Amino acid sequence: MRLHKSKAQVSLEMAIALIGVMVILFASINVFVWLNKRLVMRQRDYENTRVAAGNAPMQSTANEIQVDESGYSKLYMFEGFKKK
Repeated sequence: MRLHKSKAQVSLEMAIALIGVMVILFASINVFVWLNKRLVMRQRDYENTRVAAGNAPMQSTANEIQVDESGYSKLYMFEGFKKK
């Protein structure tokens, strides 16, 4: 068994490792940008429902106001790879 690796093997392993690191980096950036956008939309909608709940009469179901999240953006991890 050889104790040292050839230069070609080391270069190949480094290239594969760098590709893996870049994929993880871009995926995590994509997730954090998506989370930030959703947080802004959810906070805006939450504040709007609180104004409506504060102006409602006391006997109403003001605490049961729901925010519809169906219009929010979806997380697409591989947008660049989708067929158009």
